Amino acid sequence: MLPLISILALLSGVVLAALAQKAPPPFHVTLDSGSEGPYPTNRFHTSTLRPPKVQFKQWSPQCFSPTSHLFLTPKGHKVKSPGPMILDSQGHLVWMHHFDNAFGGQAYNLQVQDWKGEKVLTFWLGDDRIRGHGSGEWWILDQHYEVVAKVGGGEGGRGVDLHEFTILPGGTALVIMFEVVNFDVRPAGRRFNDVWNQFIWDCVVREIRVEGGEAVWEWRASEHLDLRASYKLLVGLNDGTADSPYDPWHLNSVEKDGAGNYLVSARYTHAVYYINGRTGELLWTLGGKNNTFADLSSGEALNFAWQHDSRWVDPEPFNDFYIPSERVEGKTVRLMTLFDNTAEDWNYKYGPDNARGLLLELTYASNLPALSTLVSAPDRGATPILSSLSVADREKLTSISRLSHSYSVRVLNTYTNHLAPRSSSQGSLQLLNSLFPHLVMGHGINAVVSTFHPNGTLICDLRFSASSAWEKADVQSYRAYEYEGWVGKPKWKPAAKRKGGKVWVSWTGATEVRSWVLQVWHEREGRWREVIEVEKTGFETEITVPEEWRRAKKLRVLAVDGDLGEMADGATEVLHRGFVNTATFGQVDEISDWRGILLLAAVIRDIIREIRDKRKGREKQKEECRISKVTILGIRAPDRNNETKALLSKPGKPKSLYEIQPRSTPAEILFP
Repeated sequence: MLPLISILALLSGVVLAALAQKAPPPFHVTLDSGSEGPYPTNRFHTSTLRPPKVQFKQWSPQCFSPTSHLFLTPKGHKVKSPGPMILDSQGHLVWMHHFDNAFGGQAYNLQVQDWKGEKVLTFWLGDDRIRGHGSGEWWILDQHYEVVAKVGGGEGGRGVDLHEFTILPGGTALVIMFEVVNFDVRPAGRRFNDVWNQFIWDCVVREIRVEGGEAVWEWRASEHLDLRASYKLLVGLNDGTADSPYDPWHLNSVEKDGAGNYLVSARYTHAVYYINGRTGELLWTLGGKNNTFADLSSGEALNFAWQHDSRWVDPEPFNDFYIPSERVEGKTVRLMTLFDNTAEDWNYKYGPDNARGLLLELTYASNLPALSTLVSAPDRGATPILSSLSVADREKLTSISRLSHSYSVRVLNTYTNHLAPRSSSQGSLQLLNSLFPHLVMGHGINAVVSTFHPNGTLICDLRFSASSAWEKADVQSYRAYEYEGWVGKPKWKPAAKRKGGKVWVSWTGATEVRSWVLQVWHEREGRWREVIEVEKTGFETEITVPEEWRRAKKLRVLAVDGDLGEMADGATEVLHRGFVNTATFGQVDEISDWRGILLLAAVIRDIIREIRDKRKGREKQKEECRISKVTILGIRAPDRNNETKALLSKPGKPKSLYEIQPRSTPAEILFP
């Protein structure tokens, strides 16, 4: 255990680092309103990458940990090159990449996880053309951003869904799969008896081996959940058929706890389920039409709709305001968070006017019986409901809540950014239990990331699109995460560009660069000499070359880390003097698309022009030198050009060579 002095020193260092963070640029209202389109992007001298122009509507040094990064997967109608993206705590690009495939390369759910004792990046890529879910693979990248594994659904080559991939100790992972199965959908409202033509999207939770994909545990929603529990209606005559399978449950998160049980969120039933890890039986249901719990918050605890990302959380970060209920023998008290969308595809019937995070306290039996064995309590509709709720919410809660049941739930806190709207799809709520605990909320279909103090105070409002794009699916990120300790060590070199008295440098993916050192090649000494060191600023750093070194033939830039040491692979290629644009490309992948090819072609074009101009300049100097000599000696210099020869052939006094402008072909020197 660390001594108290060491802990205090560490804490003070983190505090100073947080307070030392520079404030981001001022918030531009016109940019937020769409003056540069729904997805304004940055441009760089050293890279063809086009990350979003991140803006902070609200900012504080405590927005994010100074040593952490933000992990997103921007996609949408207006995002030309979707893919996983890492930003620093100020919203500057660290790494992004478009992994192209036949379906647009839209990635989902970028996370940092532990695998084989190392930190890795994981994200989903596949076919997401079926709105709301997909079929593909989970990719695993190491700290060099190299693909080390792809995880599918196992036997039969089945693809896994985009919603969940959690690597567990022991080499297994949790995934969700959507499968089309023949199922009687008449209980959900289909009026035809064509059962042979009736189909649903069945949701399957699997625990699989990361290497190989074999299932070690499986649970099917169709075997345990009722179609009639769904709030997703069958609307069209074709809904629920082979051409348009019915999606009654739509699972979107799963978590395994220390007891070996599974916590599962089902978006379309407005419910969270707790499942026995041995038998697969339901232990309880929170929310929805088959709710098990009494709401001790007058309806507020059960008034969530179309939710995402339910998670068990530790109570310690909330000690400032949370006093646990008195321990009762045979009872378990736990805390849960979830992201409450309050909307589904622009259906705003249920819930409050803003998406929100919920912190809930659940109390239930320690020795859980199966839900099917619980005696149904005759107290539906007995819980007092807040009159401030909408009519639809009051009707819903009256029909599902209980009063006297031994299982209870209450709201401990809500996390609401009142400047952001409801979220019609996607979203996340993450608790960071660090020295400065806070919650990170991703708004899904709306390109907003909000951070909150555990007491509910909004700390940060970060936006990576114009607000005019909200609720339009133009710019979105399935989830948003913050992680501390990610160290990216790319194997490609930093990229640099030299023009006039400026040098620009960047290193995509590198997280440890603290400063850049500009060096000049000293011909006599045969070594590189340090010229100037500048602090790294954002993704791309601009360096002003000192006047005395601007005509140096060779320059390069070195990356320096926080320990003031030169980083491996951290030297750019040599930047030569004499070309209009001298550029080196770090990550080869950056010039693999047409924009990179055009940029490289432009550089080559400038080089060719410069060589040609220099050649012309030398020829012109030679001509002027020869003209001077001829004038001094009084010599005539005939040109091969006909006009020049005609002038020389005229009788009379020899013409001055200043009257005869030489053409592109040098004149021959003739003596009289």
